[in-house]
Amino acid sequence: MRTFPIIIACACSEMALNSEGTAGKASDNDTNAEADADADADADADADSDYVAEWYSLAATATVDASAAATLDARFVLGSTELERRDCEVMEPADLAATAPASESIYTYWTFSVPSDNGCEGVSGTPARVGVGLGVLDPEVRARLGSVDLEDQADELWGAWLVADDNEPFPFGYAQGVGGVTADGPPPDGSYTLEPLLLLRLSKTE
Repeated sequence: MRTFPIIIACACSEMALNSEGTAGKASDNDTNAEADADADADADADADSDYVAEWYSLAATATVDASAAATLDARFVLGSTELERRDCEVMEPADLAATAPASESIYTYWTFSVPSDNGCEGVSGTPARVGVGLGVLDPEVRARLGSVDLEDQADELWGAWLVADDNEPFPFGYAQGVGGVTADGPPPDGSYTLEPLLLLRLSKTE
């Protein structure tokens, strides 16, 4: 039986993260735009100061060229206790490489060391080394595609896989490429967007 590292326990009913910035926004129809902008800035600052990251996942854009892993722009995605999403900045690792897949479920695979600036200002507990793969769409991810209105396109989606440090491959989400192509076997050359649906707990550091 395959095991996963600390899959999010509270995600069984609703896995979709709340979109970034949905809390505390003022209406665009208010008459005093300048005052509203100032109020929004204060509210956003307060919201950010109260935001406590408990979970993480990954998002990325990637390209496959000549049937091999090519470019990858990856960033961590954070989730609070309430699963409110925050996207970190894109990381700039110095050692990004296309390597052999870490699992038979993965077709195309990148690895890199997380730079000292992980893109998540003030947040620790992300892994030190990461592997990212395009592969088989895991049943657990497929079952949650309705939360992003993609259940009818499931056969055109690849699985997005994460290997955090030395843990087992974790199916964190889905990878979407050119529409109309059945995701049966290795992904063809092109660009892909990897989005998270499942989260892992941030490591607690003393």
